[in-house]
Amino acid sequence: AISLLAMIGILWWLHWGVIPVLMLTAIPYFFVRLQQSNRLYAWERERTPLERKAWYVNTLLTQATAAKEVRLFDLGPRLRQWFLDARSVLRRERIALERRWVLAGLAAQIVGVAGVFGVYSFVAVQTYQGLLTLGSLVMYFQAVQRASGPDSVVMSAAGTMPGELHKLWKAGRPMSYHMEYGFSCMGYEIAGALAIKMAEPDRDVICMLGDGSYMMANSELATAAALGMQITLVITDNRGYGCINRLQMGTGGAEFNNLYAHARGGPQMKIDFRAHAESMGATAVKVASIADLESALAGRHAAPGPFVVVIDTDPYPSTPHGGTWWEVGVPEVSIRKEVNAKYDGYRAAKQKQVLT
Repeated sequence: AISLLAMIGILWWLHWGVIPVLMLTAIPYFFVRLQQSNRLYAWERERTPLERKAWYVNTLLTQATAAKEVRLFDLGPRLRQWFLDARSVLRRERIALERRWVLAGLAAQIVGVAGVFGVYSFVAVQTYQGLLTLGSLVMYFQAVQRASGPDSVVMSAAGTMPGELHKLWKAGRPMSYHMEYGFSCMGYEIAGALAIKMAEPDRDVICMLGDGSYMMANSELATAAALGMQITLVITDNRGYGCINRLQMGTGGAEFNNLYAHARGGPQMKIDFRAHAESMGATAVKVASIADLESALAGRHAAPGPFVVVIDTDPYPSTPHGGTWWEVGVPEVSIRKEVNAKYDGYRAAKQKQVLT
């Protein structure tokens, strides 16, 4: 039951229309099964007397108790023929019922299979186009991974990136993965990418950062442009501080002032990160899908200096945790029942914590 509920939840998350479509495609099969049961029941009721007579005649022909009377009155051939005719009628009607059920069931299953493959196709197309958030998050990193080469160095520092890159990025060689794990220093990314490029000019440096980190310290992008440093920035724009918002929700708190949509003047904020990066001297593009992201990254080496790609992302989903517990403090006292529940979970997790 838990697995079924989990599957329903995943399908609903993909798109609310997936479950109704699957239910509609299942209706013909259930209807056929219902009709099959009703017709079988009606046929059994109608043919039960004939079945009983056939069984009785079979007993007369095969048991010794009636053998003398059958032979005395020469009933054997007549009873045998009646039994064969009765069994032939029953068998013929049963085969006709089975044939109808098979054909109707096949048609119903074709409808069901078409619905399932339709859902699979929908998910595949949506994921390919970058419209499914969690799948897109995985495909986003895979797209950048495919665009990287043996000389590439991926780097980041804060927000969603450290955890997701740790789980999804496959480093091809030593010194090809640079991550500031210690303090989650927002704003370190562009300066760090510039430093890596200065230390190893032949490396293909790819800096992955969110719009929040970009807002913290983006002036080094102008420095990179002035120096003609060919670094690549991939900016995910979730219109606020999505990671902090998830942490706020994850500790039982209500969403507050982390996403621009929740801030007082936020709904009017429409920051154009492509235009901003371009004004700083970078070659910048904004893409609308994973496929466009891959195409843009394929042409990044033609840029004379920094190359920036901006892509919109959903601030809410994240891939499953990496198997370890991240200790984030939860208030001990709160009027919110959600915070109290999270604190109970926090205390339970602390009991399992091992300090080394």
